[in-house]
Amino acid sequence: MLIIVATIFFMSSASGQKSFQNQVDIKVPGSGDRDSDTLVQELEPWTDQEGRSVRRLRLTNTRGLALTVISWGAAITGLLLPDGEDIVLGYDTIEEYQGPDNPYFGATVGRVANRIRGGQFSLGGVTHNLTINNGENTLHGGTQGWDKANWKAEIRRNEVVFRCDLE
Repeated sequence: MLIIVATIFFMSSASGQKSFQNQVDIKVPGSGDRDSDTLVQELEPWTDQEGRSVRRLRLTNTRGLALTVISWGAAITGLLLPDGEDIVLGYDTIEEYQGPDNPYFGATVGRVANRIRGGQFSLGGVTHNLTINNGENTLHGGTQGWDKANWKAEIRRNEVVFRCDLE
């Protein structure tokens, strides 16, 4: 079994920043009392076509930067700048993220990133054939890459930790 872990958090400095007031603090057992200028919020989840819940989370810092992520593909779905501009290409629904036209928007790709020419490689004299999903090539892990997994999401203080268990 292969276990993949991805952690998303904001780096910050404490000087000259306003703090969150009138917000609900997220306490995780054993997390300690470390102060942070990042607020993690659970958004309304999406339900995919197979009835699975896809978690949506937003990390916001006191400088007004807001990052939105989903558990499907451990994908970044939005990065809102303090001026209100969202600079991430993406979709508004889970159906679009799971659709055949999604060009890996915001996703964590793998088991490999980019293309493997001809969909095969040799290692130690043994040729390994992979799933072809991009012309004659394998792209970003094939048809069942990490972008097609619904990762487990956990909130830890000011972080969102994604975990994916693969066979």
